[in-house]
Amino acid sequence: MLSVARSILMLLAIGVGATAAVVAESATLDWSAWGGLPVYDAGRVMPLDTFARTRVERICGRERPRLEAAEAETTQAPGQDGAGEGQPLFPGGRPRKFTPDELLFSWLVEPERWEDVPFLIASHEGLRRDLLDVPLVDRRGNRLKYVSPRQFEQAVRAHGRLNALAMMQQESQRRGQSLPLEETDQRLEQLHRAYRAYRELALDPGGPDARRARFVQRLMGALGTWRRQLTQPIALWQSLDAPPEVKELVKGINKAAGELTELIRSESFSPTAAERPVAELCRLSRSLGALAAQAQDRPSDPDNPELAQQRRALMDVLVEQTSRLLGRVYTLREAIHEDGGSVRVVPSLSSFALADDGDMSTRPQPWITLETLLFGSEADLAGYPDAKVAKIRAAFDSARTAYLDRSSKDRGKRFAKATGDLARGLRVLGEAIEPAQRELLVGEVDEKEVKPTDNARLAATAYPRPGKLDRELLYHRLDPFLWAWVLTLAAIVSLLLGFGPLRGATFFLGAGVLAAGQAFTVVGLLLRASVTGMVPVTNMYETVLFTGATVALLGLWFALLPITWPVIAAAWRVTAITASPQTAASAGLSGDNARWFWRTMPLFRGMLAVVVFYGLAIGHFNPSEKGPVFPLLPTFASATPAGLFGATAIWLAGLALLAWSVWFLPRAILTFSLTLTMAPKAVWILCTQRLTAPVEQAVARRAFLLAGAGVALLAYLLAYYVPGPVFDRGIGTGMAAVLRSNFWLALHVLVITASYGAGALAWGLALISLGYYTVGRYSSPPRLSAEAIAAGHRPAG
Repeated sequence: MLSVARSILMLLAIGVGATAAVVAESATLDWSAWGGLPVYDAGRVMPLDTFARTRVERICGRERPRLEAAEAETTQAPGQDGAGEGQPLFPGGRPRKFTPDELLFSWLVEPERWEDVPFLIASHEGLRRDLLDVPLVDRRGNRLKYVSPRQFEQAVRAHGRLNALAMMQQESQRRGQSLPLEETDQRLEQLHRAYRAYRELALDPGGPDARRARFVQRLMGALGTWRRQLTQPIALWQSLDAPPEVKELVKGINKAAGELTELIRSESFSPTAAERPVAELCRLSRSLGALAAQAQDRPSDPDNPELAQQRRALMDVLVEQTSRLLGRVYTLREAIHEDGGSVRVVPSLSSFALADDGDMSTRPQPWITLETLLFGSEADLAGYPDAKVAKIRAAFDSARTAYLDRSSKDRGKRFAKATGDLARGLRVLGEAIEPAQRELLVGEVDEKEVKPTDNARLAATAYPRPGKLDRELLYHRLDPFLWAWVLTLAAIVSLLLGFGPLRGATFFLGAGVLAAGQAFTVVGLLLRASVTGMVPVTNMYETVLFTGATVALLGLWFALLPITWPVIAAAWRVTAITASPQTAASAGLSGDNARWFWRTMPLFRGMLAVVVFYGLAIGHFNPSEKGPVFPLLPTFASATPAGLFGATAIWLAGLALLAWSVWFLPRAILTFSLTLTMAPKAVWILCTQRLTAPVEQAVARRAFLLAGAGVALLAYLLAYYVPGPVFDRGIGTGMAAVLRSNFWLALHVLVITASYGAGALAWGLALISLGYYTVGRYSSPPRLSAEAIAAGHRPAG
């Protein structure tokens, strides 16, 4: 027993020290301003700290990787220009942990130092041996988990296998089949995604191949729209009544397209060299779209209705396709300074990015990248105040210089000031362009009048107000699920040490510690729900955590029931409509309090019943809902007999559930409130009168606590330490509403998921029972009295 407890305490110390080690190694710099920057990713605005965590986990396999330099190098490669030359990433050649914020910043400002540092996730033995041709263990015999970007780039067999897999997947898609992958191939694709994610982050506007693939892909999309969708309709328009300017516009677009085609064929091509022809392509496409929209509104020839109808159809096609072309050209211009995974720091001033409708594939991102802001041309940053952009560039350059100057004594102070200036500059710029964003919503693309207040995309992508992202930052700083498993493990230790005279004390200590651990879980899930606006079971990660908390709380409930149930039962009796002063007095209330409760309880229940009725039958829980939860009048969506019958049945069932809710929920709320009020007095009576029976009965139920804590600990460890994609720790909004309303979706999902917890508690109790059956000793059952036998309590046999 002592050896088991010693091992558990060792695990406890490791878990508590894990976070402290990371903080200690990065304590010289204050990353709060950098990590708190609002960025746009995965369809929502989030703190840069969240973005950094998701990217680092995708690239390294975990949020806080422990990295070390390649064995052949203990200092950095020479040739690093700027401050900090010769200062190693790994002082003394020792491994170290990086926070996600620091790792992201270092990747951005000094990527050349990471070319030979192993950090790309590649721990699979077959992948390393058969495809990468890299060692499996280091000189100390430790298994290696990572490879460097240069090692992956030089792995000829790995790239050959990736090309073969791409061809096989294309062939499978052509046949409408899925291609099953072996584990080595799966790990290879994971490594390739990690490499791509890292390269997409690089701030390298002048690199020859940094943006080539994405730029070429988007250019082909724009040219495909122009040549396949617009050439013939424009020629037909010119044969009818196109203005003479169309000919010059078509000629200019063809010229710009030819220049871009020649550029991408050049071996030294860089997307930054395409800024001028892309800007010209944007201008010409916009002018062509404006002419098409004007021609669409012109009245047709009334003397020839057939020709007028053909012309209207032609102009509809032209307006739609020119809008699509312009959208693709905007995404092409966007690809000059980003490669899909870049840090997006300021809202865009593109009307296409703010449109609520349209083709997602041709719509630019609603925020522009840090690289565009730092290195973009005047055309790229048209509409952004030059002075504010210059301050941001100066602040970032100062932060970069301070970070790289690792030998400076005032490095921390300079870095904190620079990142603070950067955060303030981005906020000033983001708020300054809001009026320009709203003006863009008035028909710039398709002449539609759109009210800014009605544009949900603008509200979702606007620069957030100060403090809006604090809850998400608090969630990451608190790391609640680490403390959840640590405290749950501590509760198990307390319960296992409970024998002899310490049995009662360790039971209640374990119950308190277990309750504290579940409080961390509940707080963490509530913080995630406040960010997403969804119930906290949107993915497998949250579901496992919610189930673990349910198991532990049910274990607490059943274990403490001998102590808590008398208080709950008394509170339930007092809240009855038919309660009397004698009922209140029997619950432990004094004479005056008993009469006061007897007189006011119906009033409180009536007020709560009105609130419940209004919330369920009249008001809306969610502004997006079409109606109340329980409509008072039926709604018939179909006139068929089956439709009428179904609508009527649903309406009647809703009314029955509404009536039950109006009766039950007020009493349940009052019972819960009164239980909390009466609990301190009940505990006082228990202690002063030394009522040992309830305590002994609770202690005898320690199996409920052990089962609940054990299963919860297993769930917490799985969720916290098993990497994605099974347990994706990212905060997203991916759960689609598949029921009649979000209210029923939330209720359904929470109840069903909680039922998993009840089943898991039964599983834990069954395991404990099997243990007793295996190693337990049994004695003959005591002889019962005749009264006990008459009551149904009979011994075995």
